[in-house]
Amino acid sequence: MSRLRKLDDEIMKNNTETRVALLEQSIGHITEVLVRLENKIDSGFKDVNKRIDKIDDRMDKMESRIWSNFMWQLSTTLGLAFTGLGVIAKGFGWL
Repeated sequence: MSRLRKLDDEIMKNNTETRVALLEQSIGHITEVLVRLENKIDSGFKDVNKRIDKIDDRMDKMESRIWSNFMWQLSTTLGLAFTGLGVIAKGFGWL
């Protein structure tokens, strides 16, 4: 019986070593795949960041144009309002 136990222990030991070796190999492959995925994701984010920067620049230009148009409309409206008040004041003889 002791020979059988020794044989069983040896088989289990070899089996365990084989399993550990296979697990280490699998972990190595998984690590390689994760590194490749990380590199692809990083390069993808760089592209997205460049596009966002371009959009941000365009939005800044649009914002300056909108403010310019707003100021032009405000000055035109105020000019017309004061002109109208001047005409009314002249009509009533206030000026």
